[in-house]
Order: sequence, then structure tokens, then C-alpha cells
Amino acid sequence: MAFNNNITPGAPPLLWSNIYDAFTLINENFDSLVATVGDGSGLTPIDFSTLDTDVSPSTDNLYNLGASGYAWRTIHAAGYVVDTPDAGNGVWIGAAQIKGIEAHVDIPTGSTINGSLIIDPTNTFFKIIDVDNGNSIEAQGFGDTVKFLSGDGISMVVDSARESITFNNEGILGALAGSGIGISDASGVITVTNTGVLSLTSTTALPNERIPGAGININNSTGSGIKITNTGVIGISSGTGIIVIPDTATGIFTIVNSAPVGNTFSFVEINGDSDNRLAADTINDILSINSGQGITLTKNVSTDALTITVDPNFNLTGNVLGNTSGYHYGDVTGSVFSDDSTKIIDSVENKIYSTFFGNLTGDVTGDVTGDVTGDVTGDVTGNLTGDVTGNADRSTVSDTLDITNTNGLTTVYYPTFVENRDVGQTVRADVDLSYRTDINTLTAINFSGNLTGDVTGNIFTTLIDSADSSAITVTPKAIFSSDVTVENDLNVVGNFTVNGSSVGGSAASRTTKAGTTASIADAASDNVDIVGFKGYMLYKIQTSAAAWVRLYTDLASRTADAGRSELTDPAPGAGVVSEIITTGAETILISPGALGFNNESVPTTAIPITVTNKSGGTTTITVTLTVVQVEA
Repeated sequence: MAFNNNITPGAPPLLWSNIYDAFTLINENFDSLVATVGDGSGLTPIDFSTLDTDVSPSTDNLYNLGASGYAWRTIHAAGYVVDTPDAGNGVWIGAAQIKGIEAHVDIPTGSTINGSLIIDPTNTFFKIIDVDNGNSIEAQGFGDTVKFLSGDGISMVVDSARESITFNNEGILGALAGSGIGISDASGVITVTNTGVLSLTSTTALPNERIPGAGININNSTGSGIKITNTGVIGISSGTGIIVIPDTATGIFTIVNSAPVGNTFSFVEINGDSDNRLAADTINDILSINSGQGITLTKNVSTDALTITVDPNFNLTGNVLGNTSGYHYGDVTGSVFSDDSTKIIDSVENKIYSTFFGNLTGDVTGDVTGDVTGDVTGDVTGNLTGDVTGNADRSTVSDTLDITNTNGLTTVYYPTFVENRDVGQTVRADVDLSYRTDINTLTAINFSGNLTGDVTGNIFTTLIDSADSSAITVTPKAIFSSDVTVENDLNVVGNFTVNGSSVGGSAASRTTKAGTTASIADAASDNVDIVGFKGYMLYKIQTSAAAWVRLYTDLASRTADAGRSELTDPAPGAGVVSEIITTGAETILISPGALGFNNESVPTTAIPITVTNKSGGTTTITVTLTVVQVEA
């Protein structure tokens, strides 16, 4: 801001507004002054040649020190001393520090001149070392090092005093000719020539599928006295059934089978099991035949005969199966035991133990313990323990009948009955007649005769009679499908409805019905349908937060009223029952009460409302109505 020396409060009498403006201008001058230079009246001058404080611009990277045509003559900076408070001395340009160390200047590593690194032109060096006119070694930086490594037959001697490296040949220094070997010179570039065996030539072609070198051994790969040995077939001799005929001229051997064989079986199949046939694993494999229970094997070595004898009397272990008709034929003499020694048939006691499968024809004398599945033809004499599934043609009348206590079980039971009291009647049950023992309840479609006790459900009858009419109580309601005649007084607790109208009874009590909006932003609206009554008297409206609430008679009226502002009254007959505006969580008394009703074509218990959020933030709003039902 420019310096303002024209400050006056005006001519007297002084106005406070003029004094206020004058002091405001003075404050603005002090906001812009930081020092007084020269002989200011009543102020101590500041000598910039002897400043005793730091000088810094108020804003980084904005102001200049000097300018073109207004340069400073000299700039002095203190020297740099490492590891002291003077380590920060020097000139800082960005993050680069230029240090004055005694009589020389040190600049940061990597400093360049016009983009190129600063080097000493008097100290030259090689950047690239070329090797064998093709390969090269290039220095990657000032501190890079070239390495010389010894190889096979080469050693290096380093003389630091002379700054020299001597390469010595530690390998072949010379060559002399030997047996089968010729050389071109004793030293220098020497050519070595093999004057011995140069190659081997086969006299016959290699047979098909024969691997080169197979069956051949060489005792050494170089030198003299190399031996080649045949490690394959050296000779073939005759054997049993084999005749060998050699041809010494050609070296070919002919092998002849002197005992040719006839046809034989490749496999042995047992009981048609083609997946598990017996096959010889080798030419010397043996097929073994073993005797079993009741089977005797006899062999004759001289005649090569095998005799199989079956013993008709033997102990039977395992299962006894019948033929395809399910019958077992033949006699079983002796007892029969299972694999775990469990008795199946006892020939001494003449009893059969264990489970019996299949048809049993003949008389059974004794007790049968276990389940019998299938038809039983014939008389059964004795006690029967267990369940019987199937039809019985007739049975002997029993003097006793076992009764099972089922009290407390939730199972539904169905009583049984017969058509009449004659012998041979069918026992029947009806799914519409059931009984539960846990609640002592008998359920049926119709009842005839006198009924004592409570009846839950519908009663369809032409007469409800009782010796004492006060003993008849209908809970919760009775539906009469025809005219009802009541001989004595009829006491009704609650409303008595005739053709949709209430007659007598106590009046309805007030109640509350509530609905909650979705989470809506401030000034946003949401529609809610509160489940109430078809007709009601409205007493109060309560909101959980500041809101504008409108109650309607039907959905169409709510839709039509959606564009109305809260400061505009609804038109008469617009379907608006009531509306309120709250400033927080509060209850508004509707005085006098407002009569509301549902005006849909088919009236429902829904009370349509619209809620506008006025809380100042996003939230859900609950609206609670205090109402009294006036229509069923």
C-alpha cells in the first residue's frame, strides 16, 4: 500500500466518523512501514551498514537482491569449516552450497559448465580401451577402474614403483614332434599334424535298426596301442530243441528249432470271468490246481493224468443258495455254521437260527423270532411278537388287549370304527376325525348330539341348546349363516355388529399410529403410508425432528398436492386432512380434532402422508399420530 501523509480529522467540531477514518489511515501506514530511515521526528534512525539482525523476504522466491543496472559492488560470505557451526557458511543457490575453504572455492559434486562436467584439461586419460580391434572397455565415471585378470597359462607381475604390468606365458613355450605327430616349428605359431591313423573304414554296411558302436569297446581314445573289442555276441551254442549251423566263410549262424510245438491255450478263464483270466507270466510259469472242501485231487506222473473226486459228505462253510426258482434241493446233514462260527442250523435241536431269505414251503413247528415279510399261508398257532404287515383272513379272538399310554405325545391319532357289530367287519378310520392326547382335543367336521365342554372353531348347526344359557360363551366371534333366536338376555362384551354397524357396547379408545421416512436430505420430501383406520379422529401429530407434515385422504390427492409450497394453503376439497410445521422433535395438538378418512375407491386402513425434512441435515423422521377409530 502507498504511503499516505495526507491525514486530517477535519475542522472542528470533530466528528467521530472523521476521527475513525483518520486512525484507519494511520494504521494502514503502520501496516506498510517496517523501519524509519534518516532523521525521523522523534524516531531513532536505522543504519543499514551496521544491522544486528537477519534480513529475509516475507515471501519465498518473489523479491530480488539488486537489479539490472543496480548491482551490489561486493558480497562477502564467511568461510566454510567442516563439523562446526560454520559448516553452513557460503553461498546457497537452491540446494547447492558454494563453499569458501581458506583461499579456494569448493563447488558440489556433479557441477557442470554449460551442461558438461568440469574436468582438469592438463590431466588427460583414456575413456575407452579397445581390445583386439573390436571389443572395448569404457569408463562409466571418474572413479571407474579397469581390471586385468590372469587367465589359463597367463600370469601378471605388477611393479608399483615403475607403474608397470608384465604379462608372462605360463603355458606351452615350445613343441617337439613325436610318433605319429608332426610340427611346423619349435616355437611361435606352431601347426601340429597327425601323421598316424586318420580314420577307420567299415567293410560291411551297418544293419538296419543297429545302433552305431553297439557291442564295441575301445580301451583308449588317444595314444598308441588302441584296442577295439567286440563286447556283443561272441559265439552261439546248440541247446535243447535248438540246432546251430555256422558258416565260417560268411560268419553267419543259422538257428533251427528241432522240436516245434502245436497249438496251446494262451489264457485260462474261470467261470466266465474274462476280466481276470489266468495267463503265464513267463515261459517257465506254473499253473497250480489245489483241492478244496469236499474235493480230492489225484495225479499220475507217468500218465500225466489229474483225477478230481467230489466227496458227497462234507462240512459246508458259507452261503447256501437255491436254484433260479429260489429253492434249495437236497438234504443237509449236520449243523451249519457261518464264517464267524455263528450257528445257523442245529441238527441236534432241529432249529434254524439267523435270517431266512426266499420262500419257505412246509410246516414250521416252534417259535419264529424276528420279522416275517411276505404272505403266510396256513394256520399260525402260538404267540406273535412284533409287527404284522399284510392281510389276515381270520384270527382267534383274544381275551386281552395291550394298551399303550400316549398321553403327552403331540402325534395326531385317528379313532377307528366298524360299520356294524357283526363278525367280519372292516376296521376303518377317517382323516376328518382326529384326536391329540397332549391337549385332549377331538377334531371333526360335524358333531351330532349334546356337547359338553369348549369348542374351538366354526359351529354349523340349527340349534345351540343348554340347560343354563349363561354357560354358552363364544370366543372370539360367532358367524351365523341364518336368523338367530335368543330366548334369554344376550350379553355382548365389546361391539355387536349388524350389517356393518355397531350397536351398543363400549366406545373405542385412542391409540397411536406411526410411520418413518427413509434417510432424506434437508429440504427433501418422502411419502409414507401409515397403517391406521378407514375412518379416524385426529388428536395430535408428533415428529422426531423439524418437518413439514401433510395428511391426505388418498394417494391421488397426495400426488396432486406435491407442488404446493408450505406457505400456500390447500384448496377446499383438495383431500388434505391436516398439515403442521415443527421446529424440532415436538408434538402439535390438533384442536379441535380433525376427522380423517380413506377415500380410495375401495377404502383401506392406509393414511397417506408426505414429510419434508427441515432439520438442516440428512436424517430419518418418524411421524406419530394420536387417533381414535370411528369406522370399522
